[in-house]
Amino acid sequence: KAKFGTGNDLQIYHTGSHSFVDDAGTGNLYIRSNSIVLGKYTGEYGLSCTADGSTDLYYDNALKLATTSSGVDISGVVTADGLTVQSNNNLDILDADNHVSGRLRNVSGGSNSLTIEADPANSASDTFMSFKLDASEAMRISGGNVGIGSSSPSARLHVNVTGDGGAKISASGQANLDLNITGTTDGCAIRFGDGG
Repeated sequence: KAKFGTGNDLQIYHTGSHSFVDDAGTGNLYIRSNSIVLGKYTGEYGLSCTADGSTDLYYDNALKLATTSSGVDISGVVTADGLTVQSNNNLDILDADNHVSGRLRNVSGGSNSLTIEADPANSASDTFMSFKLDASEAMRISGGNVGIGSSSPSARLHVNVTGDGGAKISASGQANLDLNITGTTDGCAIRFGDGG
């Protein structure tokens, strides 16, 4: 063993199976340099710290997480038990060209309000929001229209029923609960049909 300090607080040694650096004394263990790399003996990186710069984490010598002046950059898939975003900031979804294609944001001055935006820059002509179950699209919002079973809704509410099951609109569970279908302007038609 190599022993340092009046009480042998710092020791460096090898047991025949493993190597150790033990700091059993009071205070911190400081490893200081302008650049620190922890990695494999072959030269692969595991952790890299640069003074006045980033701290980087690697998996099998591939960079996965890097700190920046504004936060962190992550490469790959993030798996987490939870995610908290500061209420004053946006949660942006970037496309392959680093353009913001979607955004979750807390409305300024709103109370418990959340806005979901597709293409918040309004730079795309075909902006829409799609909701899928499994691989099938269940609903699409496009141009202010909502389509259920339709990928190109042509009315404020466009329900396209295919296959068995039909469509159902019901009001239940409360006394004196009305279900109204109304046309509020002159010449507005309400049509009921069967078999064409």
